[in-house]
Amino acid sequence: MVNLDWLRYLLAAVETGSFQDAAATCSVSPQAVSKAVAGLERHYRVRLFDRGHRITQVTPAGRTLAASARALLGAAEDTDRAVAVHRSTRPSGPVTIASVSVCHLYVLPALLIDLVRTHPRVIPRLVVAPADAVERLVATGAADVGVVFGKPAREDLACVPGPETDSIIVAAAEANSAGSNPAGSGMAGWEKFGYIVPRSRRDGETRTLDGWPDRRFPRRVVAEVDQLEVAVRLCEAGLGAAFLPEMAVRDRLAAGSLLRVADPPVHVRSRLNAIRRDEVRPTPAVTAVIQAIAAARI
Repeated sequence: MVNLDWLRYLLAAVETGSFQDAAATCSVSPQAVSKAVAGLERHYRVRLFDRGHRITQVTPAGRTLAASARALLGAAEDTDRAVAVHRSTRPSGPVTIASVSVCHLYVLPALLIDLVRTHPRVIPRLVVAPADAVERLVATGAADVGVVFGKPAREDLACVPGPETDSIIVAAAEANSAGSNPAGSGMAGWEKFGYIVPRSRRDGETRTLDGWPDRRFPRRVVAEVDQLEVAVRLCEAGLGAAFLPEMAVRDRLAAGSLLRVADPPVHVRSRLNAIRRDEVRPTPAVTAVIQAIAAARI
């Protein structure tokens, strides 16, 4: 009988293209992934990967087994959930929630406080990751629920729409925005400000995280950071302006440490979505989390 964990590790290796990344996805050691793949290769007497230090190619046998593993793992999880319904209909137990950092920081804390007050037997387990990694975690079963902006790219994930938030231009209340008009002197044109820009650098590509249409409206950049919260803090310290989701700076706007200083050239509104595996029946606890995200006010 093939170990289901072996299949889970195999699927993660196929999804990530790396034993090390698969191990991180499944919260095990790379040796455990390597051992699982070797065990599957011995059991089926086929080679699943062409590999050296990294996976260079998945063999036809590996692709076939990965497709079967995805179906088997989904069926196993669906069986667990179907039986659990007869044990209890009350939301309970651990729920692993993977989210992009902005949701992790600014949405989930308040949302989960209300969730646990309503369902005290639910145990949230939080994981922060880039959007593509969140989708992969959910698709491989390493996370029960994902929280992302926009619809998922993967077709094997179900998407439940949540609330929306607008992005706005903000700067420190008492500082010059990198040589432009003081932030407290009223609304100015967006072109007058120097911007702190959160960017992601992965696989040799750089991507703007704040949603600004750079190609149509190039900005004067005074700093680049890899986390939105760092951009918020540098903006608050007076280094420059930033284009940020309103939900991320709502408390600072209310406290007066940041001010809205200009209108952006285009209106950017982002929708928060909850994602889960499409063909796996959710437990009552997972359903409660998804319902909380869908009803969240941000």
